Amino acid sequence: MVLLYVLMAGASIAAALHMAVDVFPEFAPPQVQIQTEVPGYSTKDVEGLVTRPIEIVLQGAPYIDQIRSNSSVGLSRITITFKWGVDIYRARQIIQERLQLVQGQLPDSAQAPQLMPVTSAVSWLLKFALVDWSGENREHELRTLADWDIRNRVLAQPGVASVVAVGGGVKQYQVMLDPIRMRKYDVSSEEVMQALRRANLVASGGFVYPTSEEEYFIRVNGRVQSLRDVAETLIVMREGQPIRVEDVGEVRFGSEVKRGDGQIFGGPAVIGTVSKLWGADTLETTHNVEKALANLARSLPADIQLIPDVFRQASFIETAIANLRDALLDSSLIVALVLLLFLFRWRPTAISLIAIPVSLMAGVLVLWLFGIGINALTLGGLVFAIGEVVDDAIIDVENILRRLRENKQAADPLPALEIVYEGSREIRNSVVFATFVIIVAFMPIFFLQGIEGRIFRPLAISYLAAIASSLVVAITLVPVLSYYLMGRRPQYQSYGLSPISDMLLSRYAKVLKPCLDRPLPTAAMSALILVAAILVIPSLGRSFIPAFHEGNLVIATTLMPSTSLEENLRVGRKIEQLIGDMPEIASLAQRAGRSRLDEDAQPVNFSEFDIALKPGTRNVPEVMQRIRDKLTQIPGMSVNVSQFITHRMSEILSGVRAQVAVKIYGQDFGVLQQKQQEVYQAVKGVTGVVDLQMEPMVLVPGVDIRVNRTVAAAYGFTPGAVVTQVSAAFNGVAVSKVLEQDRTFDIFMRVNEAARSDIQTLGEMPLMSPGGAVIPLREVAELKSVQEPYMINRDGAARRAVVQWNTEGRDLDGVVREAQDRIRDKVTLPPGYSIEFGGDYEGQQRASRTLLVTSAAAILLMSVVMYQAFRSWSLVSLVMLNLPLALIGGVFALALAGETLNVSSLIGMIALFGVATRNSLLLISRYQSLLRMRPDLNAREIALKGSVDRLVPILMTAFTAALAVIPLIMGDPTGKELQRPLAIVLLGGMLSSTLLNLLVIPTLFHWMASRRKGWLVPSGL
Repeated sequence: MVLLYVLMAGASIAAALHMAVDVFPEFAPPQVQIQTEVPGYSTKDVEGLVTRPIEIVLQGAPYIDQIRSNSSVGLSRITITFKWGVDIYRARQIIQERLQLVQGQLPDSAQAPQLMPVTSAVSWLLKFALVDWSGENREHELRTLADWDIRNRVLAQPGVASVVAVGGGVKQYQVMLDPIRMRKYDVSSEEVMQALRRANLVASGGFVYPTSEEEYFIRVNGRVQSLRDVAETLIVMREGQPIRVEDVGEVRFGSEVKRGDGQIFGGPAVIGTVSKLWGADTLETTHNVEKALANLARSLPADIQLIPDVFRQASFIETAIANLRDALLDSSLIVALVLLLFLFRWRPTAISLIAIPVSLMAGVLVLWLFGIGINALTLGGLVFAIGEVVDDAIIDVENILRRLRENKQAADPLPALEIVYEGSREIRNSVVFATFVIIVAFMPIFFLQGIEGRIFRPLAISYLAAIASSLVVAITLVPVLSYYLMGRRPQYQSYGLSPISDMLLSRYAKVLKPCLDRPLPTAAMSALILVAAILVIPSLGRSFIPAFHEGNLVIATTLMPSTSLEENLRVGRKIEQLIGDMPEIASLAQRAGRSRLDEDAQPVNFSEFDIALKPGTRNVPEVMQRIRDKLTQIPGMSVNVSQFITHRMSEILSGVRAQVAVKIYGQDFGVLQQKQQEVYQAVKGVTGVVDLQMEPMVLVPGVDIRVNRTVAAAYGFTPGAVVTQVSAAFNGVAVSKVLEQDRTFDIFMRVNEAARSDIQTLGEMPLMSPGGAVIPLREVAELKSVQEPYMINRDGAARRAVVQWNTEGRDLDGVVREAQDRIRDKVTLPPGYSIEFGGDYEGQQRASRTLLVTSAAAILLMSVVMYQAFRSWSLVSLVMLNLPLALIGGVFALALAGETLNVSSLIGMIALFGVATRNSLLLISRYQSLLRMRPDLNAREIALKGSVDRLVPILMTAFTAALAVIPLIMGDPTGKELQRPLAIVLLGGMLSSTLLNLLVIPTLFHWMASRRKGWLVPSGL
C-alpha cells in the first residue's frame, strides 16, 4: 500500500510539471471574430453592404449562441459566440463555410473577411513599446522593425496567437496626384493607376543553355528598386512627349492612412500587443517571448529602445501563484499546530498530517486527468481542502487513541491490532457519510453557467478531489500507520489527553449540563441570534464577483465623434500630465484608434491607456477614483477606469466594457438616440454610479457624391466608371508592392491633400471619359454635405443603443435596482422597442438563481444521505438545524469584513453547510453508538457523554477547517480575491456552528429524546 502512495506521489509531481499555469481557467465561451476592411466606406454603407449580408448567412448556423456586430467607418466587426463546450476549431470551420456563401455579395472594394486569431479569454499576454530617443522622425523605421523583425520573431514562439502594432508609420511609396497638373496633361487617375501597375513587374523568360552541360534561368525584371523608378514611370505619350508620374504628382515616401497611433512617456511610440493562443501556458509563453524580445533589443539601432513590459499579465500570475503557494504552506503549518496542541503527541499528529500531501497530490492528478491547469482557483481549492482533508484522519486517529486509552484501563485488554481495527471501523460509516455530505454540498457549483461556472468549477474539482482522497487515506493508510506508530506502544502515557483537551473537556461538561437542564433558554438565545443574522443579510448588498488586484489599470477614453487622431493624441498627452505623476503609477502608455486586424479595433476618437501600478499598491479602488477625479478636468470626454481582467469579463458578459450595460433595442436610429439620452438622464445622479457614458450614437459630417446619370451618360460615363475613378483618387489604392529584401511596401496612389480640402476642390477632380475627354467631377455628379451615423451596433440582428457604467462605493444590486426604478418612471418605449440590463448584473442574477435552486436540491439530497446514516427523519431534521447555526457566523463575518453577497460568498455559504453538517453528523452518530453499547444510559446521560466523547475531534476538525483559511484572508490579496469571501464565510460560519452545535444540538437531542422514546432505538449503525 505504501508503494502505491509513493507511485501516486511520483505521478502527481510529473503531472504538475507539465500542467499549464495561468491566473484563471479559460472563462469565455468559444468566440470567433470576423473583421472586414472596407476602406473609406461610411458607417451606414458598411452596415448595409457588409455587416448585414454576413449576419444573414451566419444566422441558422449550428451551435451559435449570440451574434454581435459593430459597423464603423471602413470596418465591419462581427463577434459570434458559440455555446459552451463547442470546440473552437470546429466553430471556426463553421464560420469559414458560411463565409463562402457571402463572397459574391460584398462590394468589390471590400477586402476578404478575416477571422481573428484563436486567442484565450484573457488574450493579452504582454505589450511592448519601441521608442526613438534620437529626436529625429524615424516613424517608418520604428514601425518596420515592429511589423517585420519583432512580429515575425515573436510569432514564432509557441503559444503566441498574434502580434499587432499600433503607432509609427507604415511605409509606402506614395504617388500624390495633383488634379490641376493632371488636367494640364490631360491625364486621368485611371491611366496613372494602370501605368504604376505595369511599372513593377517580374516574369520568367524560361531557360537558356550556353552549353550542353549548363542551364541558366531567365528573369525579366521590371521591379521598382527606388523612389526614382516610380517617379520616372511613363504614363502616356502626348505629341511625342512622355508624360511621367512625376509630371502629374508628387512621388515620396509616406505613411499609410493612420487609424491609430501610440504614445509613451509623452512622446510617439510603437505599441505592440502580443496575444496568447487559446489554452497556452501563460508563464511559459511569456518567458519565451521575453527571451525573443531581449535578443532583439540587443540588435536594435542606436537611440531606439525596446520596453518589454508596458503590460505584463504574467506579473499578476506570478504574484498570485506565489501568494497562494505561501497560503498553502501557512495553512499546513496552522493545521499542524492545531493538531499538535490537541493531540500533544508527534505520532498521532504525523499520522493525521499525512493526509495533507497525499490528498493534495491526488487532487493534482485529478486536475491533470480533466485537462485543467494550475491557476488561482485550483490552488485556492487545494488551500480550502487543507483544513478538511485532515478531518477524516483526525476523527480516525482520535477514536483509535480513545479506544487504546480505554483498552489500557480495562481489566482484560484486547490485542492492539483488534483495538485499532475496531476503533477505525466504529467511525467508518460516520466518516464516509460525512464526506458524502460535503461532496453533495459542493454539487451546486457544477450547475453554475457562464463565466461564473467556468471560473469556480475547477476550484470545486480540486477541492472535492482532495476531500475524496482524504477519505481513502483515512480508511486505508491511517489505520495501518496507527497500528505501527501507536498500537505497539506499551506506555499508557502515549495515549493520554493533551493538557488543552483535558481542560476543554472539564470546562465543556460544566457548560453543557446547565444547557441540558434549561433547553428553552438555549434554543431561544440561538433563535434570537439567528434572527439578528437574517436582519443583517439585506444590508450586505449584492454583487457579481469580487474586484481583482491585477497590478495594472486600463483607462478607456472616448472623445466626441469626428475627433481627429491628432486631437486624440494631444488629449492623451494632457492625460499623462494630469495623472502621470501619481506616486502609485509606474508607467503609462496610450493606444489610440486601431491597427489593421487589431482584435480590439476601435475608432480614432477612442484610446486605451495601459497603466502599470507600482508593487505594493494596496487601495486600488481609491487610486481609480483619484484618476476619475483628475480626468474630470478634460471636458467632453467619457472615461471608463477598470482593470484588464474585469474589463474582459464585462465584455464577454454583455459585449460592453462596463459592469452594467443598459441595452435599448430597436430599428430607427433617431428613436434609439432619443431613448438612449432619456436613459442616461434617468440614471445620472444614482449613488454608486461611476464612469457613466453613452455608446456613441451621433451623426457626423460627410460628403455625399451622387452621380447624375443623365449628364454622366451624355459624356459616356456609366455610374460605375465614375464611382471607380473617384474612389481610387480620393480613397487611394495600393496598386502594387515593392520588395525590399524580405519586406514588402505598397505603391499607393491618391490625390494630394489640397485636392481634398473642401467640396469645391473635390469637384475639380478630373475624370477620363471612354472617349478620352477629361471632365471635372462636378460636371457629372452632385456633391453635398450630409450627416450620417458615426457607429452602428447590432445585437441579435437588431440595432441597439447602450448606456453603461461601473459601480463604486455601493453594492451592484442596489445601484441597478434604483436605476431600474428611475428608468421605469422616466422612459417610455414605443412599440417594437425594448430595454435589457446586461453585464455583471446579468451574471449576478443568473448565478443567484442557479445557486438558490441547486442549493435547495443539495440540501434535500444531503437529507437523504443522512437518512441512510441514521434511518430516522427526526434525527436528520436535528442535524439540519446546524445549517442556520452556521449561517449566523457566515453572515456576521461578511458584515464585519465589509463584503457583499457575491458568487464567491454564496458558494462559501453552500460549502459551509456541508462542512458544518459533518460535525453534527459525527455528534449524533456517537449518540447512536452509545445507545447500542450502553443501553443502561438515559437520554441526558447519552447527550452528555456522547458530546464529551466527540468534543475533541469536533473542535480539531472545526479549528483546522476554520483557521486553515486565514492565510487566504490575511496578507497580499493578489490571487486570493475570489477565495477571500469564501474563506470569510467559512471562518465565521465554522466558529458559530461549532459553538452552537456543541450546545444546541445536545440540548435539543436530550429534550426531544426524553419525550419520544422511539428516538432511543438504535439505527443499527
